[in-house]
Amino acid sequence: MPYKQENYQVIKYTFLDLSTFGGHISSAQAINNAGKIIGTDSTMDFSPPQIKGNTLFFAAEFATIWDTSYYVSKATLISGENASGNAMNMTGMVAGQSLTEVNGKYTMRATVWQNGETRIIDALNGDLSPSTASSVNDHGTVVGTSALFTNKTQAFIWNGTELSNLSTLGGSSNATAINNNEIAAGWAVDTSKIIGVTKAVIWKDGKILSLSAGDYSSSALDINDNDVVAGSSTGSDNLSHATVWDHDKEITLKSFSDKTSSIASAINNKNQVVGYEYHNFFDTRAVLWNSVDGYAIDLNQYLDQSLRDEGWVLTTASDINDQGSIVGSAYNARTHEVHGYVLTAENLTGLTGTAQAELVGIATPAPQEASADIWSI
Repeated sequence: MPYKQENYQVIKYTFLDLSTFGGHISSAQAINNAGKIIGTDSTMDFSPPQIKGNTLFFAAEFATIWDTSYYVSKATLISGENASGNAMNMTGMVAGQSLTEVNGKYTMRATVWQNGETRIIDALNGDLSPSTASSVNDHGTVVGTSALFTNKTQAFIWNGTELSNLSTLGGSSNATAINNNEIAAGWAVDTSKIIGVTKAVIWKDGKILSLSAGDYSSSALDINDNDVVAGSSTGSDNLSHATVWDHDKEITLKSFSDKTSSIASAINNKNQVVGYEYHNFFDTRAVLWNSVDGYAIDLNQYLDQSLRDEGWVLTTASDINDQGSIVGSAYNARTHEVHGYVLTAENLTGLTGTAQAELVGIATPAPQEASADIWSI
């Protein structure tokens, strides 16, 4: 149900199903301030599996950009099979991973795409260990993680020419986001504890800084240009709680129920947060927090009742841009399809505090056939 305050602004959202290129699965991972969406799309599912290297593939998956400025949402494939996009900056540079041949064998490698060019980022140890590029800022700086021989992962930063390790707390690490102030966020295992604990961290001026005190686990998933970090932390109840670190303050975001776990996936420069709450796989809901002190809003209220009757549920919200538009994944309990979606926001100028949400029913999903350009294969 929507939450009301004495002073509120009405938010309207228009729902758009990004659909697929014929497969059963697509995912929308990020949306930039120009409204372009990056993610993964498929052309077929449940086909005979392919084995490449030590990886088993069931579908032809492509890193994909959706441009919703067209009258019909236009999808553009930017890679060959077995690739996915995780982030995109304002210049159109995409960061993700792709299946790459190395010395006659295949492995997943951190990859960037821009202006028709594909660039593979070398692994930290130069072997067949997989890697992924998680985030790219508007300056073209990329962060991600690379697997090591020691069964650990190592966060890295790449400036377009040079690949470097990021500092650790003694164990594995993973960089998940970087803002335009060149501050990266992610997590690192602190081995100074008797049992290594995963801690939310930032990397700033060449140093690693833990965001949370105590012995509980936490993880950072995004950072905005206000240097505010979003992620999750585990409480004394052993549940995951959506969390925001606003410089020296750690804020637990409000949930629907004390017995519900939650994750904060992304935060925009207006400090709006999106993520999801869950009891289990079959009970997961995409949510929005309009401010770090506001209540969780179930984004499914913007899904037309006819689509809900067909089995669709908005399960995750993976990103939100500064215009308030949200992307994520929707699951159909009847067909077991997963589709990327976008909720386009209206009336967000000057938004402050917790706003009342107004249901806007849009009963027309995106056409099943979308136009496609092959950028680079």
